[in-house]
Amino acid sequence: MPSMGIVLTNTYLSDPKYLTTLVTALVKKFGGEIRISQAEMEDVSLSDLISMFYDRSTNEIILTAIDTEELTDQEFEN
Repeated sequence: MPSMGIVLTNTYLSDPKYLTTLVTALVKKFGGEIRISQAEMEDVSLSDLISMFYDRSTNEIILTAIDTEELTDQEFEN
């Protein structure tokens, strides 16, 4: 069965130009302004990860927040 999408590597998330484009698209999507409080920034920890997946059938990037502390060892290994 053909893949419906691809997992994008951390290369994209390490590229400042790509991150700027991604943040700009998010801000535009949500009406031109996103407010993030200091508390929300402080709530992010080293156990928080972002999964980025490209869905070829819809031509969309799917971002998913993952808290690695909530994963079981088996889920994290897969």
